[in-house]
Amino acid sequence: MVAAPKVKDDLFPDTGMYNDMFKDMSCGMAYCKILYKDNEPVDFVYLAVNEAFEQLTKLHNVIGKSGSELSLGLRETDRNLIQTFGWVASTGQTQRLERYFAVRRIWLSLFVYSNSRDCFVVLFNDITERKLFEKRFSQKTQTDTLTELPNFHFFFGLVEKELLRSKRNKLICSLIMIDPDGFKVFNEKYGHEVSDKALQKLTHVSLALLREPDVMARTGESVFGILLPETDAQQAQIVAERLRLAIANMQIPIEGGGSAKLTASLGIASLVDYELSADDFFTNADQAVFLAKRNGGNRACQIRALG
Repeated sequence: MVAAPKVKDDLFPDTGMYNDMFKDMSCGMAYCKILYKDNEPVDFVYLAVNEAFEQLTKLHNVIGKSGSELSLGLRETDRNLIQTFGWVASTGQTQRLERYFAVRRIWLSLFVYSNSRDCFVVLFNDITERKLFEKRFSQKTQTDTLTELPNFHFFFGLVEKELLRSKRNKLICSLIMIDPDGFKVFNEKYGHEVSDKALQKLTHVSLALLREPDVMARTGESVFGILLPETDAQQAQIVAERLRLAIANMQIPIEGGGSAKLTASLGIASLVDYELSADDFFTNADQAVFLAKRNGGNRACQIRALG
């Protein structure tokens, strides 16, 4: 335990208790005093820390120094955290939270309490690995493994949010559905491996034609969806035609040499300024795909979504 003698005496009058509770504990501990400006908490000073604090934060010789002095940019990036520390120190209420410290690039689980006014104790653990695992798990549940595109569930949520944003700000948006023509026959003829390569190739050539705000997803076994924010029907038709041509020009390698070809039917649904549910938006785009296939495939058709 590193602390000024008086602080150590005040915090740990029982030396045995100090050794058992803080010195050898695996979680970090810091005892701090809040600094105020115009009655608002703006920083804090370290009065005592344990060995785990130094191991977890890689900070040493912190006693008497302020948080912003040791972590440049703390006031700007973690102002809400300082406010939380101040609230605990002034009210005596406890607080549990998980926080990413940008200045240290670390996730910490914090338990904050106060044993004297204007001071607080924070106990913390490094949870960076857990957070990274959670992020990877979340991405895996939202992503199609073959194409690395968002899956339908995640994509549907994005479409719902974009429809709400478009309605609120009186914007336009469009949805394109891509369904390869005769893909079942293609799969039976060339096999699953070539079919998978075809879907990956379709993904690659399509993404190359999209803007940064556009979102492409794999919404079915061989079906794809593309959300085009702030794109009207005419603009969406142009995008769809480019996609159709790029797909038709794909060369898909097959075993033994040579290549296979594939075409697709594309359906476009465009929102003008009317209320429309995400379900209806997808239905309109699917109906446009059906229209394209009914007219021979390898074409892009559209339905204006009027709600």
